[in-house]
Amino acid sequence: MRRIAAFTLAAGSLAACASPTPPTFTAADVASSQTTYDTFTALPSTSLASMPTAGVATFSGLIGGDFTAASDADGGFIGDLDFTVDFASAQIAGTANNLNFVDDAGVPDQTLGGALTVSGTVTGNAMTATATGRLTGVYKGFSGSSNFNLGLAGVFHTKTTAADTVAGTVTGVGRGDYYAAVTNGEFYAVQQ
Repeated sequence: MRRIAAFTLAAGSLAACASPTPPTFTAADVASSQTTYDTFTALPSTSLASMPTAGVATFSGLIGGDFTAASDADGGFIGDLDFTVDFASAQIAGTANNLNFVDDAGVPDQTLGGALTVSGTVTGNAMTATATGRLTGVYKGFSGSSNFNLGLAGVFHTKTTAADTVAGTVTGVGRGDYYAAVTNGEFYAVQQ
């Protein structure tokens, strides 16, 4: 989420005459997300002794990242991240949706179709998860879709109560009508 640039698609074999869905994020949202991520990662990590061992908590936040130079997509993304943590079973389940591409000035360009399913586990004060699913986008009238498989690795932090926030990194790829390798990916979420 540090560098956000314009979204482009390789136009070969893509359906024409499509219009992008208007973005749901603003440039202010994009800028604010980085500040919030930095704030959350600066919080103290939750100690192992303080980690909850029972109960279910709901977390909401944002996910995003940039695409490498090797990607067909020259840009980045930002979206909503919602998941539950069952501390007794150490399981995580949720969704990354409302994903937007943004241009090189940090202004959202369009909302992608589809969502990613989040599934993972908690070990100690850390979490690992995958976010997988098919996303569609439009560029210059051409629509295409790719299957994304992103990895999330984060640490629980304590803002007010133990493990009430989590923040970490995002890596992975999307393959299909376009190829996108995620770099500088980040996510954060706060307990609701």
